[in-house]
Amino acid sequence: MPKRYAEAAVGAGEPGANLGLPGVEPDFTRLFSIDWPMLDRHRDSLAHRLDAWLDMQHPDHPAWIDGAGLGATYATLARKPVRTRPYCNSTPWGGHWVP
Repeated sequence: MPKRYAEAAVGAGEPGANLGLPGVEPDFTRLFSIDWPMLDRHRDSLAHRLDAWLDMQHPDHPAWIDGAGLGATYATLARKPVRTRPYCNSTPWGGHWVP
């Protein structure tokens, strides 16, 4: 699930939006400080072994790329500037970290 969707689910108060907590009220702090760093480390530990990447964010229309294509894409991205998706965190920070 893209991070923007997970953040929207937490913002909407959808139970189970945090990893491993079905039926529990969601929490931004857990999302930012625990869930995402853990998922990033897990993804990074597996990345060198990937033969393909299957994207199931739209189950009726899955998208995939083979390992060679994924590696070539990463190599191209590493050699030139990349413009990322503009992002503004919806949490009211007020100059402080999320409580």
